[in-house]
Amino acid sequence: MTQMPDRSSAAMAALLSSVSADLRANLSGIQSALDRAFDSQSKDAALLYQSYYRILRLVGNMDTLSRALEGDAPYQQNRDVAALCYDMFLRCEGLFAQNGVTLKYSCDKESVVSAVNAPLLQQLLFHLLSNALKAAPKGSTVTLQLRLAGKNILLSVTDQGQGLPADKGEELLHLQRTPDPMDLSLHGPGMGLPICRWIAESHGGSITLLSTPGKGCTATVSLPNRPSSNAPAEEPAADYHGGFNPTLLGLADALGWESFTLPNRD
Repeated sequence: MTQMPDRSSAAMAALLSSVSADLRANLSGIQSALDRAFDSQSKDAALLYQSYYRILRLVGNMDTLSRALEGDAPYQQNRDVAALCYDMFLRCEGLFAQNGVTLKYSCDKESVVSAVNAPLLQQLLFHLLSNALKAAPKGSTVTLQLRLAGKNILLSVTDQGQGLPADKGEELLHLQRTPDPMDLSLHGPGMGLPICRWIAESHGGSITLLSTPGKGCTATVSLPNRPSSNAPAEEPAADYHGGFNPTLLGLADALGWESFTLPNRD
């Protein structure tokens, strides 16, 4: 997905960008109406906010996929990847617990500084953690791990779910023009893992899925460990969160309605 885009990819990127912009404009009005029309602490409000957050997350995915199809080369700057991963763990741990799953974190280094695009790396981790939470049975454990292997940083997310069919792992990493409708309830429209693949490859890395049927799945992202002596200043990022809880937004499609009550939305 990192190669130069062809005409069809460029046209699809333009369409996604236009549709996502229109959706964002309409979503802002819906959110204002929600705040006025419902008791903000009721179950009905939580269910509506759950749907709202999931649509907003989908719009964000469309934006990122548009960038991928356009062949965008994301800026990178030196960041402490270990600190970024630990922060993700702290932000997600409580929401995992609310949904009956234990999130653990493992890292063999206190600090790992490398040139990355932090917002995209966070989006990648949210996708992998969300997928793991959806697959994880109640009472099970999901593990986020960072380790070094030679000149590479390895980030992995492991769940204890049912795993993937043997013929599905590689397929899920590629954008499907016509996704299997039978997969939509579990895998959604099929943008998440292709986006993860683009993010990894745009950093000069890769992503693999290792699954054992009945025993779970491990998604591993390999990134080059290469601090930059001339990393550019951080590019101002567009606020795709719209003032909402970014962790709730990142995990929205895996969370039950209880997670969208007022205390979590603040």
